[in-house]
Amino acid sequence: MAKKGQTYKHYPGSLKREAIRLRVEENWTYRAIKKQLGIYEANRVKTWMATYRKKGDRVFEDRRGAPSSPRDGTKSLCEAIRNRECGAKKVVGDLESGGVWGKRLVVESFVGTYTIKGMCTFLAVSRSG
Repeated sequence: MAKKGQTYKHYPGSLKREAIRLRVEENWTYRAIKKQLGIYEANRVKTWMATYRKKGDRVFEDRRGAPSSPRDGTKSLCEAIRNRECGAKKVVGDLESGGVWGKRLVVESFVGTYTIKGMCTFLAVSRSG
């Protein structure tokens, strides 16, 4: 548990990637990486390596601030449905006549493009169905 007034050191993704690169490509020891990059905690690089092995390189991207934005940079779901640019008139029809089930069909059809949380917020439905 954190103590009152305690601050945490934040390391940017570029530094984390460099630490991973030094370990994987150049076979540096954890101690040498820690000393070279000025990392305070002893096990921090080990933790980054475990996370990297488990989830890959994209894990170090900073995703704070816009978790419900489109993943591929296209127009938002709201604009796509309003402008009927979503590629399927059926989706708009589901929204107009389907009620909660219609909204569920919309969520299921856009799962790869938009976050579920963002779609449920926009459609005013709960994530649990």
